[in-house]
Amino acid sequence: MNIEAIIPDRDTVILCYCNAYNRGALSANTLREMGYTNAKLIAGGLKGYKSLKGA
Repeated sequence: MNIEAIIPDRDTVILCYCNAYNRGALSANTLREMGYTNAKLIAGGLKGYKSLKGA
């Protein structure tokens, strides 16, 4: 909700994730709709990231 004050540069890379998939995807999509051109989704969410890192 405060992203515009925190990250005013709309070309900044922003990584979105949640435990699974849905909220991260929704967040990345909303940011792109707001003009943040580099809003990205971490595939598989936090669980997917941890499995890649062996955590």
